[in-house]
Amino acid sequence: MKIFTRAATGLAAAVATAVVISMVPAAEAAPAGSASTSKQAPAASAIHGSTLSLQAAKAGKLTSRVNGTFHHGQGKVHGTFVPKRFLQRGDRVFAYGVLHATLRKADGSLKGRTTKAITIPIKNGSASKAKLATCQVLDLVLGPLDLNLLGLKVHLNRVVLNIVAVSGAGALLGNLICAVAGLLDGTGLLNLLKLTNKLNQILNVLRL
Repeated sequence: MKIFTRAATGLAAAVATAVVISMVPAAEAAPAGSASTSKQAPAASAIHGSTLSLQAAKAGKLTSRVNGTFHHGQGKVHGTFVPKRFLQRGDRVFAYGVLHATLRKADGSLKGRTTKAITIPIKNGSASKAKLATCQVLDLVLGPLDLNLLGLKVHLNRVVLNIVAVSGAGALLGNLICAVAGLLDGTGLLNLLKLTNKLNQILNVLRL
C-alpha cells in the first residue's frame, strides 16, 4: 500500500511538471539575415507593428504604413514595416527591417500575405514641436522600392514611419527626436553618420 502511494505521488508530480513545461512558450526564432517570404498570415502583433515593453510604451510608440501596387497598379498592397536598425551606405541612410504585407487583386479578393526582410532608403522626414524645446513627433518617409512578393513584381510607393514621444520635460525620446530634426536637412558623411546613430538610439529606446 505504501509503495502504491509513493508511486502515485511520483506520477502526479511528473504530470504536474509536464503540464508546467508544456505551458512554457517556445522561443521565437530570430529573423534570418537573408530575405524570406511566407504565405502564412503573420501574428497579430507583427501585423500591427512591434510589441513594445512597458518601459518603451512610457517613452513613446512607433507605427508604420505601407502602400504599394502590383499588376501595373491593378492590385493593391498594404501592410506594416518594422525597422530593426538604420544604416548608412554612401550618401544615403537606409532602414533595415521586416515588411508584413497583404496583397489584394483588382476585385478586392485576397492574393496572399507575406513577411519579408527588406532594406529601404529614407526619402525625407520631419519633426514637430508640441512645446518649446520639446519635439514629440517624427515622421519618416521611406522608399520607393521595387521587390518580389509572392512571385509578383511589387512597387512600394510609400512607407511611412511615425514616432511619437510621450510629452514631458527631459523625456529621452523627445530629446532624440529633436536631435534628429536638426540632422534631417544636413549633408555630408559626418551628418549622415550622426543621423544614423540618432535613429538607432530611438529604436533602442523603443526596444523594437
